[in-house]
Amino acid sequence: MPNLRPIEFLMIAAVILILVAVVYSIVRAASHAGVKAEPRSQMATPSQPLDARLAELTDLRSRGVISEDEYKSARASALQQA
Repeated sequence: MPNLRPIEFLMIAAVILILVAVVYSIVRAASHAGVKAEPRSQMATPSQPLDARLAELTDLRSRGVISEDEYKSARASALQQA
């Protein structure tokens, strides 16, 4: 291994720590995405009153269970069926 000056060693160590933090964040986000998933049967169903369906859709979106596009689509469908 070549002789490194202390500043070079610290720079390499800092880069490695940043890479570890980025990988950790990605892995953590991916694992949380799987935990939040709910069965489709727990999502809004047509038999619910409109206000309850809209509230549930808003809750699912705010918790990250459904995306913004899924929320908009389901909300439009609920309003159209009302």
